[in-house]
Formats: sequence, C-alpha cells, structure tokens
Amino acid sequence: MTALTMIFGLFPLMVASGVGANGNSSLGTGTVGGMVIGTLALLFIVPSLFIVFQYLQEKVRPIQFQPAADWQIQEECVEAKEERQHHIESKNEEKKMKKQIITLTVAALTLSSCGIYTQYKPATEVPDNLYGEEVAVADTVDNIGNLSWQEIFTDPRLQELIEQGLRNNTDLQSAQWRVKEAEAAMLSAKLAYLPSFALSPQGTASSFDKGKAVQLILYRWRQVGKLIFSAASVMRNARRKHCWNRAVTINRLSGHS
Repeated sequence: MTALTMIFGLFPLMVASGVGANGNSSLGTGTVGGMVIGTLALLFIVPSLFIVFQYLQEKVRPIQFQPAADWQIQEECVEAKEERQHHIESKNEEKKMKKQIITLTVAALTLSSCGIYTQYKPATEVPDNLYGEEVAVADTVDNIGNLSWQEIFTDPRLQELIEQGLRNNTDLQSAQWRVKEAEAAMLSAKLAYLPSFALSPQGTASSFDKGKAVQLILYRWRQVGKLIFSAASVMRNARRKHCWNRAVTINRLSGHS
C-alpha cells in the first residue's frame, strides 16, 4: 500500500507540462519506475531466492533440534505426551466397549432366536364332559330353598341366638320401618284419588203473601247442605292427616333406630 501510494502520488510528475516539465518528468519517471521495480522484486524475486537459499542450506546443513533448557517447555512437552497417551487409551477403551456391546447384542439375539419349547398347537375339538356331567335336580318340596332356617338349624341354643340377633338387628329393623313408611306414603297418595263431592243447594221461593214458612224451609235446607259438605270435608281431611302423621311417625322411628 505504501508503494502504490507513492506511485499514484508521483504519477502527475511524469505527465507534467509547462515550466519545469522536463525536470519534473524525469524525477517522476525515475521514482515511479524504481518503486514499481522494487515492489515487483519484493513480491516475486525475494521469496523465490529465499526458498532457493533455504533449500540449499537444508541440503548442506540439515536442521538439528536440541532440547531446550527451559523447564516450562519441558513440562509442557511432558503434559502433551501424557494427554496424547490418555487420549489414545480412552479411544482404545471406547473401541473395546463397543466391541463388547456388539458381542453381547449378537449373543442375545442368537439365544432369543433359539427354539426352546415345541410349537403350540391349539385344540380344535372340544372333549366330551369338559365341564362335568349334567346332574338333573328334581324340584321337590324337600329342596333346601323351600325350607325355613328353623328346619335347617335344629339346635335350640343356635335358634335362640339367631332369633335374638334378628330382633336386635338395627339394619333389619330400619329396613322394616322404611317398608312401612313407603306403604304409608303410598296409602296417602292413593287417598288423593278418592272422589270428593260438594253440596251447595240454592233455591228461590215466592209467595203472594210472603209467608215466613217457605223462607224458613229454604233456610233449613241450606243449613243441612252446608253441614253435609262440612262433614265430608272434615272426614277426608282427618283421614289424610291420620295417614300423614303415621308416615311421619314411622320416619322418625326409623331414623331413631
């Protein structure tokens, strides 16, 4: 870059004109020519000569390496040798491990491919009496399902204990009270389907003399109709209330049990 800068800087002197053009041109030509020749020689001739003379030196006097006296360099050389040796050993161990893994894999595949047992042949025919012989059981009165537990367990002491357990079984009592509760609720629901009637007699009477006898008869019939209707309503409500109280009582007893 220095040579090129000098060449381009002095190039105007080579082409100068006017007063002093001859001196400037000769100065510029000599300088530029020298810089160009020196640059070409530095780039091509000097390296070639260096290679030639180095080759001749190696032929005449070969290069000899002598151990350095510096202990740091020696220590570094020793460490480098140890690292190289360790690297070589680790590579050898990896190769050995890979060989062992490949050997074990091949051995396992070989052993797994060996047939140890005979080939399984499924049975195509079902043998007779596979599930035993059928025994016909006659449905008679003496069947155990038709007998009570008193007939099966004949020990008096055992019967007494079973009866005591049944009496004191809270789960069984709760189940019985729930059944009675359901029956009472069903009876109360059925009462809603009973027919109901209402009687409200009405009538008018007129007389020429506006007698009080006719008015009194109509009033009495009206009172009788109201009494009949009230009695029917009271009886129906009383029966419903009785069934509801029974259901509530059974529910409380079952919850207490």
